[in-house]
Amino acid sequence: MKYKIFFRILKVFNILLVSLITFVGIFFINGGIEKIFVTDEINSFIKRGVFEKEIIINGQKVNVHKVSPIYEYEDISRPTFSEVKYNNYYTEYFIGSLADITLTSRNPLRLIDYPMIRQTAGFFANNFYIGHATLNTTDNGDYYIESVGNTEVNGVVENISTWFETEVRAGDDTNRIIGLRVKETTKEDREKIVAEARSKIGLEYNMNFFYKHPNKYYCTDLISRIYEKYGYDINYDGFFSIGNDMILSKNTYIIFYIDRVSSESFNLYYLG
Repeated sequence: MKYKIFFRILKVFNILLVSLITFVGIFFINGGIEKIFVTDEINSFIKRGVFEKEIIINGQKVNVHKVSPIYEYEDISRPTFSEVKYNNYYTEYFIGSLADITLTSRNPLRLIDYPMIRQTAGFFANNFYIGHATLNTTDNGDYYIESVGNTEVNGVVENISTWFETEVRAGDDTNRIIGLRVKETTKEDREKIVAEARSKIGLEYNMNFFYKHPNKYYCTDLISRIYEKYGYDINYDGFFSIGNDMILSKNTYIIFYIDRVSSESFNLYYLG
């Protein structure tokens, strides 16, 4: 009898192991294919860029390229890259406008003490944009909503934008930053989306990426589910939401792209 129980347990274990291996295999194959198309979209956007000027942001050289719109859905009536001057001597820079999305390839576990976990997280962040995502809550992009999970903050918060103060200073941990705009949104819907996002402030971060918890969210999950509520599907494959899904969605387009050249300089492309 005890051997029958043992073999039953072993059978269940084998089924679970095979299922896990199959899932991981599908994830990598799907992710690899998605990366090809993501790279193609980014390269197509970059090729349209024309050098505009060189500026300095937080001591770093920035080669600014302007990308002219060629598609009807590319809305440049709203800011995609803002330079806000204070008293004619101090300038701050912001990305996007109300309800726009920002994604980064920055390793979310870059500070962890375990090299294997840190390197694994870095691989996924760099290849599938599983780094971080934010949703703009103002017209010039100076504030955003984000869901973060770390020792200091655990959940949904609204913060002043730090993409140029923090992210671009992160060296090799942040090689790329992408701004996305959802196609043909109405002003009313954008305001509702931001109001919905603000209503989530204080809710906990969801560490289980495979489960859509009703009151917990990870960063891209928060944004994609809020947009879905108002009729905009930005999750390309319908599986758990990651950066690649948002980039490949037929309902989004790139408005902004940062490509790091070195630890002290990067290229910036913006739709305008």
